[in-house]
Amino acid sequence: METKIYAVQLSGSLKDSEIVSLLNCANVYCRKKYENTKIKSRAEASLVANALVLFALKDAFGLDVRKIRLGTLSSGKPVLLGCDNIFFSISHCGGLVACAVSRTPVGIDVEKIRKHNPLVAGRFLSPMQTERIEFSENKDEAFTREWTVFEAGAKLFGDGIFKYRHTPLFSFETIRFGNCFISVATCPDN
Repeated sequence: METKIYAVQLSGSLKDSEIVSLLNCANVYCRKKYENTKIKSRAEASLVANALVLFALKDAFGLDVRKIRLGTLSSGKPVLLGCDNIFFSISHCGGLVACAVSRTPVGIDVEKIRKHNPLVAGRFLSPMQTERIEFSENKDEAFTREWTVFEAGAKLFGDGIFKYRHTPLFSFETIRFGNCFISVATCPDN
């Protein structure tokens, strides 16, 4: 099975009844994250992301939503507990919530287009990525696109953003969705 991508564009704040419904299908970790997130839009996006993961796992693999148990690794990477051959990754930014599911490790990142920051690019991105930004006609878009690739790669491996920045150990696809970029990173043979 190839990687499947699911996305939802939020169009404002959720209604109280929608929040209650999402909290009812959320696990303890997700509920605590919602309660502890100070920015309401981020808290709501996190709830939607949880529901989107459940939907994606049911849609792609036929899993029973009532039996799905989500957890996190010590690194914070979310995982499907009790299953070592189904993987997912989630991201949300600017009202866009995205999820990727696959039979092999996967990472996804969503970012709103933001101002190019040469210091951040030089510190975190590979020389090849910074070169693509510098030669781009629109540096803001190029920076955001390259950042999503970087973050998706970090989420693919789930063990830190610095480890793989100079070695292309993954393949990726990037699409533009409105004023956001979505990048999905997969293992090369995926």
